[in-house]
Amino acid sequence: MNNHFYFALLAGWLLLTCNAQALSSGTFLHAGGPCAVAGQSAVQLYVPPDTSPNDNKAASEVFMPKTCAGPAVATFSAWVVAPAGTKILVRMVARCVGSGGQTNNPCTVGQEVAAVPGTTILASNVEEPGQVQTVTGLWTFLKRGLWRFELRIGGPGTVKIMNRTLFVQAY
Repeated sequence: MNNHFYFALLAGWLLLTCNAQALSSGTFLHAGGPCAVAGQSAVQLYVPPDTSPNDNKAASEVFMPKTCAGPAVATFSAWVVAPAGTKILVRMVARCVGSGGQTNNPCTVGQEVAAVPGTTILASNVEEPGQVQTVTGLWTFLKRGLWRFELRIGGPGTVKIMNRTLFVQAY
């Protein structure tokens, strides 16, 4: 097993390894390593302003010049504390913010693409002292260009998100 990365989401619909081609809905194969990798880490407390992640300010964000057209994968991890019965929703989006110097069919500035599986639950019923929670998102195809990858969180004001890390790989 060389330095190729294997990622599997619960249903086993994501496999990144040899030549970029669509095999079936939601399944991809890709050769070589990533064309770009970026990450961000923050230790300060984040409290979601409301329960919907759709329009909330990004809890974590990464800017990445993507020089290849193809899939991208993001993983977000954080220390989470929430009262019993609380659901914390997350939504990952990629927004094209420029061509990034790419002249060969770059992304359209302002274009926003949501990651699969869409809005999902990061955690629920995680009381003190808390736990590390992780969620992974997939963009099956993003054009070349400068992208802003955002993770938006929704939850009541009693939710505490700390020690956040967002890691993005583009292929």
